[in-house]
Amino acid sequence: MRGAGGAGGAKGAGSICRVRKTSRAVLFLSSAFLAVTVLSSPSYAFYEYQGEGSYAEFRGFVRLTGGLNLNPDNRTLYDDSTDYFAGAVSRLLVDADLGEERHFEFNAYEFVYYSGAGTGSADIAGTTPAEVERSSALSWEQARSPDTVAVFAVDRLNARLVRDRVDLTVGRQAVNLATTFYFTPNDFFGPFAAQNFFRVYKPGVDAIRGEARLGALSQLSVIGVLGYEPSPGCPNGWAADPGMDKSSLLARISTSTHGLEWALLGGVVREKTVVGASLQGEVSQWLGVRAEGHYAAPEDGSMDDYVELSFGVEHNFTADLFVRGEFFYHGSGAGNEEGYGEELFSTDLTLPYLARRYLAAGGGYRVTPLLTVDGLVAANLVDGSVLGAVNALYSLSDESEVSIGLVVPVGEDTPTGEDVDTEFGLYPVSANVEFRFYF
Repeated sequence: MRGAGGAGGAKGAGSICRVRKTSRAVLFLSSAFLAVTVLSSPSYAFYEYQGEGSYAEFRGFVRLTGGLNLNPDNRTLYDDSTDYFAGAVSRLLVDADLGEERHFEFNAYEFVYYSGAGTGSADIAGTTPAEVERSSALSWEQARSPDTVAVFAVDRLNARLVRDRVDLTVGRQAVNLATTFYFTPNDFFGPFAAQNFFRVYKPGVDAIRGEARLGALSQLSVIGVLGYEPSPGCPNGWAADPGMDKSSLLARISTSTHGLEWALLGGVVREKTVVGASLQGEVSQWLGVRAEGHYAAPEDGSMDDYVELSFGVEHNFTADLFVRGEFFYHGSGAGNEEGYGEELFSTDLTLPYLARRYLAAGGGYRVTPLLTVDGLVAANLVDGSVLGAVNALYSLSDESEVSIGLVVPVGEDTPTGEDVDTEFGLYPVSANVEFRFYF
């Protein structure tokens, strides 16, 4: 199955990647990077520099994950009935300012993943940095076997120039246009899956973004994002060189009035013309409302136009308890189970969902000052399958925390072949434990 923002592979079998052997210099750099991040003493930032008109901050993050999957009886997608997995991500984050106008961001990670079912299950396990569509030129694969993969990659690398009412950011950066939480049709670049509770680091894409403040509460954004051909031979599944026909150009204008932020957007996203809108805010200071969506017209004449729309409401009962619900109309999804086979192996889907209509409800509760529990129930309204997820987060210290997660799907599945009875019936029952360390 494709994870959120997964690269896919079958469609790009003919694309070419410039295969690069990992040099000793890169191996040394990544090994030193791991040593620095793991052995540094815990603090808010392990190194800070303050000069005359300049500033730099070095921080780190380590994420260790292990878990078990109980797979459905489908040997087309899963080789075994059970598998276990383990992963480690170590990040180095640098933020720097040269005066008040020039800002720089760097975020790189060393990633190691092992799965008894093979590395293809990494997206399902949810332990890998999402392989969004971006150049493989900043990814170095150090090791790969049927069950293990090790990659060193740059997640963000950008420069921002601030002048009066205008900001210009160039380079690999996170681009998020979503207002809803579980289903995010307007998040075109590396969206999170609904059951992903850990969203601290949104992956970067190769982009240029200009923002102009039109007034105290209004803003115009113009965003260009490079696109790439799928290339299974490359470390992240995408070609090194951009394809202009796969690139995107969007404009978005937003304003706030009556306690709501309203926005309109339009442009071209991966050979599709899109026009959309969004809103978010509170009604009567009691009910939070969020909505977003767009109309898409693919340039490919064999594909029909479609509408994507998500609407949600939320309420904070106390400072420690909140609930939210969302409805998602996924116009590019299948209207019945017979269409699942084609959707399942497609690389054209923006979001990792197969059907046309979904409903989700969830919330969070701070049990104690150190323990928070979040939950989600998502239902596929086309086939009746359900996905339940719960996550408990316990703070060990100011710099560390442990997370325990459980995902339980309910739905039928066809044992063999590519025919699909229910979407969430394809998901494994999954349990995982994570340790996270910030410094």
